[in-house]
Parts: sequence; C-alpha cells; structure tokens
Amino acid sequence: MKNLFVFATLVCMAFSCNAPEKQEKTRDVDADLEKILKGTEPLTLRWIKAQTESWSDLSVDQIIAQKTIKPILAHGGYEPWASKKAVIWTNNEEYTGKFEIIDVQRNSQPPAEPIVYTGELKKAGNHIWGGNNLIADFSDFKTPGLYKLRLRLNETYETTDSYYFPIKENLYAELAEKAADWFAYQKCGVEVEGWYEACHLNDAKLESEEKCVTGGWHDAGDYNKWPTYTPPPLVALSMLYEEQYHHKEENKKGREILDELAWELSFLCKVQKDDGTFYSIISKEDKPWLWAGVPELEEQRVGVNFNVGNGDPASISSGIKIGAAVLKSAIHLKQHYPELADSSLNLTKKVYDRAIAVDYNTKEYEQDKQDYLSIQSALLSANLSLLAFEEDEKYEKDAEKRAEAILKAQSPEGIFYSDYDQESKAYWPDMYLTALYDYYHFTENDRLKKSIEEAFINYSNFYVTHAEKSAFGHTGKYENNEFSLIMENKTAGYNAWALAFTYSLTGDEKYRETAVHNFNWILGYNPADVSMMAGVGFGPGAYHHRYTSIPGHEDGIVPGGVLNGIKAGTGDLLFLGDEGAENFVIGYYLPKDYPAIDTDARGWTYAWWPNEYHIPNNAYFIMAANMLSQAGKK
Repeated sequence: MKNLFVFATLVCMAFSCNAPEKQEKTRDVDADLEKILKGTEPLTLRWIKAQTESWSDLSVDQIIAQKTIKPILAHGGYEPWASKKAVIWTNNEEYTGKFEIIDVQRNSQPPAEPIVYTGELKKAGNHIWGGNNLIADFSDFKTPGLYKLRLRLNETYETTDSYYFPIKENLYAELAEKAADWFAYQKCGVEVEGWYEACHLNDAKLESEEKCVTGGWHDAGDYNKWPTYTPPPLVALSMLYEEQYHHKEENKKGREILDELAWELSFLCKVQKDDGTFYSIISKEDKPWLWAGVPELEEQRVGVNFNVGNGDPASISSGIKIGAAVLKSAIHLKQHYPELADSSLNLTKKVYDRAIAVDYNTKEYEQDKQDYLSIQSALLSANLSLLAFEEDEKYEKDAEKRAEAILKAQSPEGIFYSDYDQESKAYWPDMYLTALYDYYHFTENDRLKKSIEEAFINYSNFYVTHAEKSAFGHTGKYENNEFSLIMENKTAGYNAWALAFTYSLTGDEKYRETAVHNFNWILGYNPADVSMMAGVGFGPGAYHHRYTSIPGHEDGIVPGGVLNGIKAGTGDLLFLGDEGAENFVIGYYLPKDYPAIDTDARGWTYAWWPNEYHIPNNAYFIMAANMLSQAGKK
C-alpha cells in the first residue's frame, strides 16, 4: 500500500497537481507597490511569497505547507521536566502512525539505530498552518542527551527527520546566560575582540559645548544608541543577577552582568539633559540607520531628539521608565561602582520629581493621561529602588499608591488599560507586570499580595484560553483589540515569563506548559520552523545586522541575539523593510496570519522587521528563561 501511494505521489507531482497560485484580477500590484514605495525608486526590491509548494495537495484554507513531511519542534531543546511536543503537517492527507526518538550520540548504521522512545501520533485537527495536524508528545521522556525525531507513518514512507535537539538539565539557565552574553557584542566605544575595534569614540552631544557621550550599547542591527529602549534589558539583567547571582559568592558570570549594567548606565548618565529629559539617539542625521559599514569607520555622531516607536524621549513616561530601570540596576553597583551608583540616584531623582508632579485632571498633562499605566508602573519600580538607597517612608507610601493604581487599571478580562480614562488596552510588553512582581516580593501587605496574585492569574487566563487555537499551544497576541496567531518575540518572551510566574503562584500545570510553548516559539517551535535565537538551533539564514560587513562575520550570526520575530500576513502587500536604505523586502499578498520571516537570503537582509536583532527582545527572553528555570525546580 505504501509503495502504491509513493508512486501516485510522484506522478501527481510530475504533472503539477498542486493547486496553482491564485491570480486575482482585481489586484493592481503596481498601484499597491507605489503606496509602499511612496514615489521612490528602490535600489533593490525582493518579494516573499507564501510557501505552498509541497509533496501533496493542500487542504482547504491551508495557507502554508512544507516541501516534505517534517516534524516541527524546539531546536533549542528542553529541560527534562518540560512539555515536549512536535507538530506534523500532512496537508490534505489523513495519516496515522508512530514516532521514534533516536539517540544521535550513539547513532550506529541503520537499521540498528538506537531508538530510545516510541509513541503514538495524535490527531490535532485541521488548521490554516499545515492542513491536517498531528502531534508527537514525548513529554514523559526525560533522559538527558541529544536526539532527533523520526516518523513512522502507516500510509506513506514520505518523511524527513526533525532537527537535532537536546534534553538537558539547567538548559533554560544556560540560555538566559547566552542571551545576556549577547550584550557584550553590542558594546559601543570599546574593542570587541574578534569582531571590531573600538568604535564611535567621538560621539558627542552639542549644546553650548561638545561633551563626550561614548559608550552604551548598539541598540539593534544598526549602530544607534536609543535610551528609550534600554529599560527592558536593564530590568531583565538586574532580575537575572538578583535571582541567580546576588546571594551566591561572587563569580565570573555575576560580575560580567554587573559590568554590562555599569557600561550602559554610564552612557545614560551622559545623555541626560539638565532638565531631566534625555537625548533620544546618538546619530549623524535624521536617517541614522544608513551607515552599513564596520562600526569603527563611521564618522562623528551627535545627540539629537528623534522620536521612535518607543516614545518621545522628552516625555514624562520615557523619562521615568529610564530612571526606574537605571536605579534598579544601580542597587547592585554600590560595591563595585559607588560613584556610578550615586550618579544613577541623581538621574532617577530628576525624572521622579517630574513624574510625581503630574496632575491628570489638567490640560497640561493631556499626553500623560495616555501614558498613565506606564508612569504608574515606572513610579512603583522607582519607589522600590529609592528605598534601597534612602529609607524614607514617603517612598514606601507612594509605592503602595502606585501598586493600587496599577491593580485598578486591570480590566475584568485580565488586560490592563494603558490610559487614565481606561479606554485603551495595553497589549504590549511594559513595566506594569514587572513592577507588580517586584512589589509582590517587597510588601508585607497580605491584601495587596493576594491582589497581585489575582492580577497575574487573570492576565494569564486571558492568554491561556488562546493556547488551543493552533497545535503549537502558544498564546498568540492582541493588537488593536484583534487577536492574531502570530506573535513577535517580545510578546512571546514576556508572556512566557508571566505565565511561568503564575505557575509558581498556583502550581497549575497549564500555565507552565503554555509558558514553555511560548518560549519554544522563539527556539523553532513555530510555523516557520526556524530558531530565532542566533547560534541556537537552525535559524532563518538571514540576519539584519551591520556586523555582516565585518570580515569573518558575513553570516550575520551574533551569538545569543534574539530577532524581532515572525510578522503576520495581512492579505495585502506586507512591508518588511528597509525604507531607510531604499532597499525593500515585501510580502506578496500573504494571507492573514501567514508567518512571514526572511529565509531567502544568507547573512545580510533588508527585512529588518522580522529578522533584526533588538535589545528588548533579549530582555524578555532572559526574563522568560530565568523564570522557567525557577519553575522547573518547583
């Protein structure tokens, strides 16, 4: 029976029996393209089209397929206790069978391969991703080692082995450290051995006189330094230090984290203005991402005010978020960097005084009403850090006030309102949950501790309800009150962290399992079947980073860096980058929730939206990995 099916499949493929790509006469590609290009003539343009070429016909409404039957799992691996699943897509075919786990470290010549586990494949329904889905669940296999998964289908021989994957104790702690190590590759103003010479040594801010503003981190896949994006990594690295190294004898890794924090804090103290606000970017011009050469050859850059997606650097919200994150980091620097700790305290007090003076009932603070949740969250965090420097009762009282305000901003469904009038919901990662997390461990008020527990449970329940909408068991995301199966890696990491902490509060396995699936989304357990952490598993091959211009690093892999992540198709032309350089990568009418990421290039890509590194991505990954490491020990 199998041989007949294989023959039929080959004949079918020879005569192109797959459905041809739809050509809609109503589409005016040139007109749609002109809207994206805005009248410019691109230097380069490349299309990304839906992957529908496959080994069999597609199922009705299926929007993505594989060229062969291949298990999709987390390339990055699993801790022994973790949920372990692989997804198998079979298009329009209804298949049954078993799967085998093979120990590749003891792999001998076939047919004597060391099979260490066998399980039954389970049906997982029909989905737009892959058509008919099967699940291989090997969660109860816990033996450390390096493995691959092989299918044994009853109806066909057509299969391909999975990528290799490890099962390893303390894997998540190691991944957290790997993500933390990535920041050393982003250092500006110092030689990074094996990568580049000391760069941007003449960065300056120009007011009445030139002032040196060297240092800090290259923010993403370019060489810019944006203070407004620094709070998440400062918080994440501080959390990692607090929870993994603070109570241990000083060791190399703990000291490296402190040194990394000190490097960024020194830079942020340099770019704060006298009025407490910050320069938003150190740049040469209004298109700061155009320099694509090696970093040490870029000309002088100066501080400018340049608004980006993370907010106005002169706003109260941005200022207090930076200040709160800086002081949280500075707590741990008192011993080794006492002067920097004092400077950080002064930085935070400047922005703190502005933030507590906001009167939400006056027209002067109209914009701050929209940033209400961010301001309350950052003030809560700042109060807790100020108490570590000065034992003043006013900070403790204000912390309680801000915690109450955040809790009152949660909707009955579990999502938090971002604005003062509670008309807009904050579906994006922000400090509200991390601030409540810190306050939970600070306060002795049983009522507030219970309220914070309920807040995390309600938030997690909102997202857990969506975990069955695909075979991958992830949360997806909301944006503009609309649900999407696709989530960028910031959301994946942030929700994995929140879910894992909720598990620690409740012991309910559904939270831990969903947290693992969210985390694994980044490491290859996703419909694009790519690991989006560089140097772990098998990545997309395309990376948006200027470091590709460095000899020996043309592949774009910066170890431990986490990409922005998969972007969802919309049914229209989908812009993926790079308008600044007039080099475009565009999704060609990718259907809604199609997983778009550039896998067509090697090394450098202009598809910055999905394929670029960015410091907040690593921040939320570190938080998730660190919390999952703790969840595995419970």
